[in-house]
Amino acid sequence: MRTLSALVVTASLATAVTAVAQGTWEKTYNVSGRAAVQVSVDNASVTMRSCGECRTVRIHVDAHENDLSRWHVTEMQGGNVVHFDLKRRENDSFFMGWHGRSPEVTVDLPTESDVELRSGNGALQLAGVHGSIEVKTGNGAVQIDDAKGALRITSGNGAITVHRADGTLTAVSGNGALTLEGRLSQMDARSGNGSVRIALEPGTNFTSSSRVSTGHGGISMTVPRDLRADVDLSTGHGPLHCDLPLMSQSSSDRHVHGAANGGGPSLSLRSGAGGITLNAR
Repeated sequence: MRTLSALVVTASLATAVTAVAQGTWEKTYNVSGRAAVQVSVDNASVTMRSCGECRTVRIHVDAHENDLSRWHVTEMQGGNVVHFDLKRRENDSFFMGWHGRSPEVTVDLPTESDVELRSGNGALQLAGVHGSIEVKTGNGAVQIDDAKGALRITSGNGAITVHRADGTLTAVSGNGALTLEGRLSQMDARSGNGSVRIALEPGTNFTSSSRVSTGHGGISMTVPRDLRADVDLSTGHGPLHCDLPLMSQSSSDRHVHGAANGGGPSLSLRSGAGGITLNAR
């Protein structure tokens, strides 16, 4: 994905800004190929959703009861790359002690798009997008549905939920539960403090090493019975259970190791304090 420095503003490719009301902002950008959409906000929730085979990127901001002029909007387009930035204006006394509702940003984009989505504080949602997807929030929950490609999701403080993913997945939360589902070829799931629940769909086939870990919390993982992997389970405190048949197994109260279906890429599950369950279906 091209970086911001490579962007050249091309006003002719975008439609006029539509100021619907004092508290809203909207703009539509025309794209001719695979879109690359970069969205950055400091204190707002963001929803990104597929509009199928459309050839536009539409961004809508709703500040609710607030005056949107108290936020600074930066937007630009270069070719098929669209960049949008929403930040609170500096030295605005309105925000001192303010506890009102934060703006909501909605982005409709083609299914085949690459995404960079960042928020300092706010919940993030993305649905139906296929491509290189990077989602990061300092504080807030993240939900991803029906995404395909290389997914990288980070929350400093918040739960991460992924449904029906297809591809590779990195999901990291400093403090929050992970709930992950899909057909994955590689995964890296980590929580500093929180439970981890994973369900891998039939057809999952690891092509490289995968790991799941939490500093404090239980891990429950369900995998296809025919998954080929070198399995390693370890906990500092808590029970271990594995009903995936393992060959060349070694085990103790805190550690289980063995090869599933003849072995394959490594699958490591580790908890500092919590039980681990690996189920086969």
